[in-house]
Amino acid sequence: MNNILEKLNLIINEILGEEIALRPETLLREAAGEEEGESLGLSSIDMVDLISQAEIEFDVEIEERELVNFKSAGDLAKFIEENI
Repeated sequence: MNNILEKLNLIINEILGEEIALRPETLLREAAGEEEGESLGLSSIDMVDLISQAEIEFDVEIEERELVNFKSAGDLAKFIEENI
């Protein structure tokens, strides 16, 4: 999963236009309610861009309905790992 996270990190850095250090527990969007932690604050458009680039990079298909399941970078990496 580390290799997947490294590649996701490069994709996210490109989307955000800044260098971040992605960890599995890093939240992709702003946390609502009780969840706390580091958040990238990706917009809906950023998430679509991330998913599109991840599909190309990892040759995996990610259904739109799956987006709600990806709260953290680890969630997305685990999905990719299980589906490649």
